[in-house]
Amino acid sequence: MFAACLAAACCPNVEAVTADLDDPTDLQLVRSLAGEADVVVENFLPGALERRGWGVAPAREGHPGL
Repeated sequence: MFAACLAAACCPNVEAVTADLDDPTDLQLVRSLAGEADVVVENFLPGALERRGWGVAPAREGHPGL
């Protein structure tokens, strides 16, 4: 809880989303949001995003500066 409050106080313009990447609707949501983002932070084991059909290369296809 403290970390969330600290992050909100230090970075007021940051938005966060939680999604189930095994759900095709949520995966599409993440792809569309990544196209508008400056930074994407994920917390998966190496290769987990690629197994779900997403990852660094697909994210940069729609947004090269990501």
